[in-house]
Amino acid sequence: MSLDRSRIGNHIGKVLEEVLGPSSSHLLRSACSSLISLVETSTPEGGLLVYMFGLRLGERVGEAVKKANPSISPWNALEEVNSHLNMAEKMDVLNSGPEGAVLRVSGAEEVRKQGGMGGCNFLRGFVAGFLSALTGQLVLVEESGCCELKECQLRVLMSQHRGVASSSARRAIIEYLRVNPGAYLRQMSRDLGMSLGSLRWHLNVLERSGLVWERRKGNMIEFYLSDVL
Repeated sequence: MSLDRSRIGNHIGKVLEEVLGPSSSHLLRSACSSLISLVETSTPEGGLLVYMFGLRLGERVGEAVKKANPSISPWNALEEVNSHLNMAEKMDVLNSGPEGAVLRVSGAEEVRKQGGMGGCNFLRGFVAGFLSALTGQLVLVEESGCCELKECQLRVLMSQHRGVASSSARRAIIEYLRVNPGAYLRQMSRDLGMSLGSLRWHLNVLERSGLVWERRKGNMIEFYLSDVL
């Protein structure tokens, strides 16, 4: 078993070097610190920006890992990626199953003090993007416990909506509505940097999948996540 984990670790390390370069952990921490110095991460907008950074990076790493080893366990891969990138002191997968898992994150307080990951926002985004790319499922990650403590938990929810998961734009919309329920179309277009036409198209896909619903309020339309999420 230890030999297998060692092979997995070496394999993941090579993949990360291909994606991020030979100094993967240093590069990531430097990039996160630079981003966080530019935004107010305590606000919903700043937190969303850091989340989006983690989401896109997680997708890229997940796609590379899947291409290199399509049969790898997503949970083993996640633990190994964390051990190489030092996103948290330790990440343990608890109660994993087809509908998700609970991640116990140790050392989150230290990571946060270093300014490296912007609380749990980066980590939540990275895990969601990474697992979505590996499994083809829609993955949402919720904070279950305060990341200002030495240990916290993240709840990973995995949905079978594979068509939705194929688009990082739709995952971004879902996260945005989680933070800003009842948002208007123009507000979302501005904050997410998407054209009105593209945003409306993605919202229609989400509505047809039963993940988002809308409510007319005067001349405006509000958007909400459905109870499915």
